[in-house]
Amino acid sequence: MSVAAKFKAPMGLVFSTLEAQRQAGGRLVVALIWSIVPMLLIARLTTHGAPIGLGGGAAALAIVSTAVLLRGGDSSIGRALVGVGLMAQLSLLVAALAGHPWQAEMHVTYFAALGLLVIYCDWVVIAAAAAAIVAAQLGLSFFAPQTLFEGAAAWGRQVVQAVVVAVEAAALIAVAASVNHRFALAQQARAQAEEA
Repeated sequence: MSVAAKFKAPMGLVFSTLEAQRQAGGRLVVALIWSIVPMLLIARLTTHGAPIGLGGGAAALAIVSTAVLLRGGDSSIGRALVGVGLMAQLSLLVAALAGHPWQAEMHVTYFAALGLLVIYCDWVVIAAAAAAIVAAQLGLSFFAPQTLFEGAAAWGRQVVQAVVVAVEAAALIAVAASVNHRFALAQQARAQAEEA
């Protein structure tokens, strides 16, 4: 028995078309956006008390992301908007932990979420989400540094994070292009077989 045969993916994770994978990915990303809402509320309550402002923003982001998924989730722009919504939601979560020792660790969620977006196999989504991370980090460093890190924001830290995001995004875009190519070859072979 081959190594590949021993380590098969669960059936729910194998897709016969790129569109089916993108639809499942969209539902997964929106579910993640919704799951951040209670996490944010709990984080805000345990660190600062009233979560009304950030909680309302997180709920609004979840509602908008759901609407985008339902109305335009099958387009590259719709998928990119959902990806940017996920990054915005994570920014709210980091801000909710302002002053808490875990605030700095929450920045890791950006990198994990960016990796998750490869499920779309769409370079536009990955590029838009990466740009959203860098814009949020640099913008908030200037206007509201306490929402990013405890104490004064260090520009060196922001530059390092921007470089890491760019490197990860480039790798994910390459993976997405490869998977797109594989799906296109499979679809072409299927069409030729049906024609024969």
